[in-house]
Amino acid sequence: MDANKKNNLADLTVEEIKQSYEFQKRNNDWTFYQEREFIENLLQTRFNFLITVYTLFLLTFFQVKDKDSKIIILLLGLIIVGIMGLVVYRVYVKFNITMDILYNLDEHQVFLIVRRVIKKRKFRLFNVNRFIGYIIPIFLFLSIVIMGILLIVFDFKFQ
Repeated sequence: MDANKKNNLADLTVEEIKQSYEFQKRNNDWTFYQEREFIENLLQTRFNFLITVYTLFLLTFFQVKDKDSKIIILLLGLIIVGIMGLVVYRVYVKFNITMDILYNLDEHQVFLIVRRVIKKRKFRLFNVNRFIGYIIPIFLFLSIVIMGILLIVFDFKFQ
């Protein structure tokens, strides 16, 4: 890999990334590997919290009988799930950046080797992280919007 080759990490070269990692190791500092572990756990925790909050709003929505109360619950759910979805997406972006850094650290690095092997297989796995950080939060948000439209516009009875 060309040491001066620019990658998709703003204006950093692969050589600059490697120098940063060597500096981190020399100074017993927080490394890119520790950052990956931290961000991955943070993404998982925030995603699980998003699913839990969404489920609680749904349970509350279906327990309440009054249409006005259902609208209030949906509006609160829309705001909170929307904000939490943005938080999950933000961590997802940071996780992808961290993984891009790790992919550029070394040609013999474990993550890069696993990625290469997966790409060579006939049946490849899809990117689960995209589902966790992007697609599912949007789906949850839109499902609340659709329930609100059904309830308000079409006076749909959910019970």
